[in-house]
Amino acid sequence: MPLRVRSSFSRSSFASYLIASTALLLLATTSPYAIERHPAPSVSSERITSLPGNTTQLSNGGDETPLGVAVSGIVVNDSVANLPAHNVQGVAIQSANPTINQDALHQILGKYLGQPLSFKLIGDIRKDIVSHMRANDRPLVAVVVPPQEITGGTLRIAVLPFKLGDKKVERIPSDHQRTGEEEILNEVRAQSGDEINSAELISDLNWLNRSPYRKVGVIFSEGGKPGSTDLTLTLRDDKPWQVFGGYTNSGTKSTGYHRLFGGFAAELPWDALISYQMVASPDTLFSDGSLFQLDGKKAYLSNAFAYTQHLEDRSKLTLTGNHIRTRAKLTHPFVQDSKITELGGEYAFPLERFSPIKEAFVGFDAKWQQVEREFNGTGLGPSNIDIYQLKAGLRGDWSKGRHSFDYELTGVLSPGGISGDNTNAAYRAFTNNQSAKARYAYLRGWMDYSLSLPSDFSFDLSTRLQLASDALPGLEQFDLGGRSSVRGYQTGEVAGDHGISIQAELHAPVFKQGQFAADLFAFADYGITRDIAASKDHELASLGLGVNTAFADHIALRTSWGHVLQAGTTTKKNDNRFDVILTMQF
Repeated sequence: MPLRVRSSFSRSSFASYLIASTALLLLATTSPYAIERHPAPSVSSERITSLPGNTTQLSNGGDETPLGVAVSGIVVNDSVANLPAHNVQGVAIQSANPTINQDALHQILGKYLGQPLSFKLIGDIRKDIVSHMRANDRPLVAVVVPPQEITGGTLRIAVLPFKLGDKKVERIPSDHQRTGEEEILNEVRAQSGDEINSAELISDLNWLNRSPYRKVGVIFSEGGKPGSTDLTLTLRDDKPWQVFGGYTNSGTKSTGYHRLFGGFAAELPWDALISYQMVASPDTLFSDGSLFQLDGKKAYLSNAFAYTQHLEDRSKLTLTGNHIRTRAKLTHPFVQDSKITELGGEYAFPLERFSPIKEAFVGFDAKWQQVEREFNGTGLGPSNIDIYQLKAGLRGDWSKGRHSFDYELTGVLSPGGISGDNTNAAYRAFTNNQSAKARYAYLRGWMDYSLSLPSDFSFDLSTRLQLASDALPGLEQFDLGGRSSVRGYQTGEVAGDHGISIQAELHAPVFKQGQFAADLFAFADYGITRDIAASKDHELASLGLGVNTAFADHIALRTSWGHVLQAGTTTKKNDNRFDVILTMQF
């Protein structure tokens, strides 16, 4: 619905109009606020970071009684038959296998020289060899200590990496079968007779699971030949679409706190994925007998989509779009209407050899913003700004034992001068900041870390960071406040050019009863931003409790209560805020 300009302005209010409009422009410059965004949900599966189960027993047990001799030499071979009968001094690795014949394994085994030989020591040596092989992507390995004469102090060990025997697909029946078994087999690069490479196999599984509507797992079993293992790929095709909707109170004071949302996600032919989401305040969605009312006192409406096309070389092309309409009630008698359109494109390609870097990407952003202010119902004229940016970055993840993390790092460059509203003059008129530039650069990133603790507790740490070369337009600033940064404050309560935020959570063991699950956690959040133009810092901090609940795969309720430790622009110190998001999907 088009915006309407009211006509209650009179000549007698001309002086007030000048004073107030000037004040509004200053407010926009010195008190930056973030733009509330709701992008379409990412349609992707959780990445696999390790293969299931223990492939070899690693025991610290064994008799510590000395066997009457100190270790003077350790011989390692990749065949029991080729182990030498004579004694050696030091560590001798007699294998052409590059995974076995490494300086790292020499150093690992060297620490055992001179120690009294015992069954426990032999167990420790086997454990260290298996750990070395796993660290080099060989999870399936037999470490054999055959019967031998040890009176000379030499310990002989055979390291036998398992090789692939047969591979097959086991289909789990469903009503939505559409993936061919041959397609699954062809995407697993390991062939019969190859050593099992865990990094390669994990990469293959992640590629096969690129659609969240297809589940591919792996089962190892004893092969028909000695030293071999058979590989079974389990396949289940699920319903290739879902619809969702819900409620959240993550809005703002100026546009209303309540939000309703709904959308869909689907798998398309030719290996593509699409998603769409609409978010609106209830009064915007329906009021006075009409849909999409954008001329009330407050309004918010967002429509966003995402499209991903996977390519044969395991790269992917992603296109995103978002259109946002807001009507914000500012200090009386000011009202601000805003229209924002955003388009983005990204090409991402895998970097398997650079673990923990998994993916590199390049792309662009194009954004158009129009703001029109009203004073006492009279429009003051629109202001426009265009943003054109290039970007490049890296993504990755890493997992070992109880630790795991994933991250993204992006560099952004705005060359400026692409259009008439993408110049220094346009930026300065829009922001009322005479040092604003259309040419700028900034670096942004995030990292999520998780630690598994004893008794099924866990600790999660999320960090966001941004560093800018110059003052940025509002759409590119770093925001603080809300569910994704510092809880207890309203969404995007403050914003700046530089910034960092930290969310720390301690989770209790998940409670499960039938199809119901509940996750209770405590959190501490902190964030700080720097507004370059105003030379001012904004600092927020909070403590709180939360609980995430889910019933089956259809209903999820996430709630948190945050206690504010430091005042924001609209939130006072010691205020409390209850945050909720209810999602239903089918």
